[in-house]
Amino acid sequence: MRRMRWQSWALGFSLLYILVKGFGSSEYASMVTPARFYIQSYFVETRLVVYEGEYWRVVLHEKQNPHFLRSIVRLKRVCESPVCLTSAERRERDEIELVLHTLVLRYGATYTNFMRLMNNAYRSPIPMPVMHYHFIPRYKTPFSFGEIYFHDKAYGRHYSENEEKPVPPALMLLIKNIVGKEFKDRMPKPSAEVAFFLKKRKNHGMVFCRFQIKIFRNLRGRISVAHLVERFDMPPAYQTCTAEGGK
Repeated sequence: MRRMRWQSWALGFSLLYILVKGFGSSEYASMVTPARFYIQSYFVETRLVVYEGEYWRVVLHEKQNPHFLRSIVRLKRVCESPVCLTSAERRERDEIELVLHTLVLRYGATYTNFMRLMNNAYRSPIPMPVMHYHFIPRYKTPFSFGEIYFHDKAYGRHYSENEEKPVPPALMLLIKNIVGKEFKDRMPKPSAEVAFFLKKRKNHGMVFCRFQIKIFRNLRGRISVAHLVERFDMPPAYQTCTAEGGK
């Protein structure tokens, strides 16, 4: 019910703004562009999360061909540059990279690209950069998997020279299960608080919208102020969610 009221309010506000300002105004574009991008990203990413760690979240890229097992590793707090990472965050990031690297080598990858780009965030009139890494396996030899042919035609060059395409939903689910099982077997289990948060989110469909400052009711029923520049949700114990009454 709360979600329906929020959606109705947002739709009404958007329609009113369009009527007043018009579709072609720069103000309308600056408001809609980042909001539309993050809402679309939310619906894509929530169904593609394969690992939820203490500090990082691993998400499958929606286009798996030809970069089979391509993933995105996202930090779960506000941080625009590696210089602001803590030692614990660096350690978990390295552990995640090792798990992914070991997995793709078993499936025939020759080497991997692990890079931080941050380009899309600055295309918007309202930049909202979030620390994340693209993990892109590179395959020298073409192969077939799940009746789909994978051929890295730009092998040895920049990955963007390839035409990336999605795979069928059934194969995407299989890939998600493969990567998810790898993390389940090799990474330490999340803390009790993270596990409790994930259970609550699954049971109640909790969705936290992505804004610089967001007020939400945390798991203990109190109101906290969280600085969220991540993908819509995170447990209240993280640095960016710490506030009075939220500890």
